[in-house]
Amino acid sequence: MQELIADFFKRNRIDLMKPFEIVHKDETVYVIPRKIGIDQVYIIDFPPRRPPIMLAKAAKQGGQSFWTTIPEERQAALQQRALAEAALLGNLITTHYQTLVK
Repeated sequence: MQELIADFFKRNRIDLMKPFEIVHKDETVYVIPRKIGIDQVYIIDFPPRRPPIMLAKAAKQGGQSFWTTIPEERQAALQQRALAEAALLGNLITTHYQTLVK
């Protein structure tokens, strides 16, 4: 399936590695797609008050996918907040690519 999606983007000249902007909590953040080995990751560059984070889509046992930060937060309270934010930002990234297809 991923090969079909990649082929579609290639045929339609959509550059999956081109940085783009999304709006998160009323602020514009810069998204920088990168490949690390065979994995696609996204560096989220926030306004100056906050350090960037790296996101990736992972799979749970059973194949269900979810967005996560790299490295994953270790403390339970921070982990829940980081996963919630990763899910929100990941959905914004997915929406960005879906708008390119329409």
